[in-house]
Parts: sequence; structure tokens; C-alpha cells
Amino acid sequence: LQMLVNYTYSRCMTTARNILGSFGDSFFPRAEPIPGFGLKRDYRFCGSDSPNIFHASGIWQVPVGRGMRFGKAMPAVLDHVVGGWSTQGILTTQNGFPFHLGCTISTNAYPSSNNCVALMVPGQNLYAHQGPDVGITHFLNAAAFTNPPVATAVGQTDFAPFGGRPFQVHGPTFTDLDLSIFKNFRITERVRLQFRGEFFNFFNHPNFGNPGNLDFTNTLNFAQITSTRGIPRETQLALKVYW
Repeated sequence: LQMLVNYTYSRCMTTARNILGSFGDSFFPRAEPIPGFGLKRDYRFCGSDSPNIFHASGIWQVPVGRGMRFGKAMPAVLDHVVGGWSTQGILTTQNGFPFHLGCTISTNAYPSSNNCVALMVPGQNLYAHQGPDVGITHFLNAAAFTNPPVATAVGQTDFAPFGGRPFQVHGPTFTDLDLSIFKNFRITERVRLQFRGEFFNFFNHPNFGNPGNLDFTNTLNFAQITSTRGIPRETQLALKVYW
């Protein structure tokens, strides 16, 4: 019996842009050359930030069968049924990756209104948790976000029209259990046959993608989840001969 368990709590922050856009980290600096704003106002979670990550893996050789702790002298026919079993598993559960909500109105002309980020309303819970499981109907709380003020003059030193910090929220949690079951059949002293059953996402647990429809002024379909990530349950069965 062997177990390996680890847990990580971390925060990944950056001002850099991933040129490949991995994990959605393709945010362009909003006003890098402007004194008083620069890159520091775009200091945000990395696109791959996942604060809580838990992994557990294990192998168990069932101690039943010929030569094992239990049933070491059992008949060969019975050993072919109850002996020679082992199982392995890998469990992963972690927080989702971050994303952000843009502004729903045009607030400025430089460098681009598309890089405006919605402000978070103090005292409001960011997550709505309506609907089944993580809240696929409304994953986020529309009342927690608001548009920044519109720019009023060219060259103004009030940077409020740029909005808040990018990547304000994290997506749904990801959980997956991969499991395998092995059965060894001893044919001769040198030859054995192994049956392998491998199950990816063993519980067929749905893992949801980040929500779409991020217009917080449209509360009907706001932050609705319409996609999944990862795979549904996959099963592989095989026979393997060792000699």
C-alpha cells in the first residue's frame, strides 16, 4: 500500500502578457506609457493562478492470493478468481482559473475601451451560486459589478475610466478521479496474463468551463455556464502478456 498526498496554497501575480494566450492570459497593458498608471495598475492574477490545489494518488496490492498474506496456500483455481488484484488512483481537485469582466460602455478612447475593466462593488458577493452544483444559471452576482465613470477631458489625470484590476474572479472548481484495476493471472513460472481496466474521470463528474454572457447589465443570461472542460468518463480495457 502506497499513498502520496500533497496540497498547495499559492498566489501567482503578474504584469506580463502570455503571447500564446495560454489559460486566457492575453490581457494587453491598458496604459503602460502613462505616468502614474503604467504596468502597476495591471498587476493581476496570472491566467494559470489556482490558489488551492489538492492531489492524492495511491496504489494498493490487495494482500489476497497464493503467496500473499491472506490465502497464501489457496488452490490455483480459486486464486485465479480472488487473487492477484491491485488498484491505483489519482485524485485532483483545484480552484478554477481567473478571468475578468470588461466594461459594458465605452469609457475612453486611449488606448482602447476594450481594455476597460468593470469595477467591483464593495460589500457584494462576487459569486451568485444559483442553479445546480456550482451555479451554472448565474455563476456570478451581477450586482457585484459596475461600470467606471466616462472620461471627461483629454489628458485628465483621473484614471478611473480604465476601471478596476483585471482578472477579478476565478472560474468553477475542477475535480477528477482516475482509477485503474489490475488482475494478474499466473500461467507458468515465467508467463503471466494481466487484465487492465482503466477509468478516466471515474465518477463522470462534470467540470464546468468559465461562464459566458458577461454583460452584467443583462441580468437574464448573465454569467451563464454553457460549456464543460476536461473529459467525460472514458474506459479502457486490455489484456497484457508478460513472459
